[in-house]
Amino acid sequence: MKARKVKKLDPAGPLAENAARIVRTRVGELLGLADIALDQAEVEAQHDLRIAAKRLRYVLELTGFCLGRPADTALRRARELQDVLGEMHDCDVMLPRVRDHVASLQDADADAVRGLAGPADDVDPRLAIEAPNRPDYHGLEILAVHLAARRRLMFDRFAAFWSRQEELGTWARLERAAEAQLERSRQTREAADRVSDTARPLMAKVLFVCRHNAGRSQMSQALFERAAGGGHEARSAGTTPVERVHPDVLEAMAEVGIDLSGRVPRKLSDEDAQWADVVVTMGCGDECPYIPGKRYIDWDLEDPKGQPVEKVRATRDDIEGRVAGLLAELS
Repeated sequence: MKARKVKKLDPAGPLAENAARIVRTRVGELLGLADIALDQAEVEAQHDLRIAAKRLRYVLELTGFCLGRPADTALRRARELQDVLGEMHDCDVMLPRVRDHVASLQDADADAVRGLAGPADDVDPRLAIEAPNRPDYHGLEILAVHLAARRRLMFDRFAAFWSRQEELGTWARLERAAEAQLERSRQTREAADRVSDTARPLMAKVLFVCRHNAGRSQMSQALFERAAGGGHEARSAGTTPVERVHPDVLEAMAEVGIDLSGRVPRKLSDEDAQWADVVVTMGCGDECPYIPGKRYIDWDLEDPKGQPVEKVRATRDDIEGRVAGLLAELS
């Protein structure tokens, strides 16, 4: 089956936006085939649906982190769908082979029995008992019945699985996640266009500082960089950095298409403070640097360490709003 063409892909564009376009197309392909494939007689459509599930699975394995939890769930379900349709396909391949083999054995036996009849005017039915391949028929016919029955069982399993995923909204949630990512990308692009179309102020250098550089300051830097669209520079650091970014922070940011998995917390240095025009502090207290002539802003944000992911999402969204306000001030 030829794959649907993905429109408006941009090799130079953001991964999250391109991933959303591919996922949206592959889900549409899957849904378009399902209505036909739910007819048990539509073997070709069921085979095509298996291929569509495999394509969706592959793209989610590579880019699912851009779309968050809906993509994680859809990846598991696409794999399960591919498996059950694969079992059906195996039966579809084997059953004709078994039947063809039975037919070829029977054809050979017909020639053999005709030879046994010799010059007789008719073939004595009792001669069929001496057909050389007769003992093989029974086992092969039982195998054919087993394959046909198993194929029907796998179809019932597929139909029930598909119905359950529709009830749970597995594919609908994935579509919404892709659409949301495309909308965020559109807004970011428009914001960048507005900046480029106006007389921009000088580029500002913004330093985000918290204690561990594993949560609040990392999210702030990433959200600021995306919203600024290259119009300003940003760094983040911590007064007492830890080894890695908090896992719940990685998850919450991946849900909005930002991958922080490659970020490593870093210690605040004097050079960072000298570099910045604006220093945004969040919970570092007296350990935060003070250099005369710099602009200081303090954001009262809860440390996401050890918090449930719902609270981390709330902090992320709070930061996004504060970043938008800061960018408006810098403009």
